[in-house]
Amino acid sequence: MSVLRPLRNVHAVVRGERSPEAVEALVAASSSTYVVHDVDPPADVGDAWVELFDGGGPVGRLEVAVEAAAALGSDRATLPDRAGLTTAPP
Repeated sequence: MSVLRPLRNVHAVVRGERSPEAVEALVAASSSTYVVHDVDPPADVGDAWVELFDGGGPVGRLEVAVEAAAALGSDRATLPDRAGLTTAPP
C-alpha cells in the first residue's frame, strides 16, 4: 500500500487498528479519484471457521461473519468505492 501513497489521485487507507466502520468512513470521505483499502471481509469468515472447529470463538461469530460478508453482495451493503453500484457489472 505504501507504493500507492505518492500517487496524487490515489488515497491508500490502511486498516491497522481501525474498525471496518472507521475505514469505511475514511473511504467515503475521501475526495480522491481512487481509494484503496485493505479490509478483507472474507478473512473474518475464515477466522471464524477456525475458531468454530478449535472451540475458541464466541457462539454465533461464524454466523455474524458470514452475514457481514454476504451483505457486500446485496443491496444491504455497498463497497465504498462502488457506492452507487447495486448490481454486478456485465
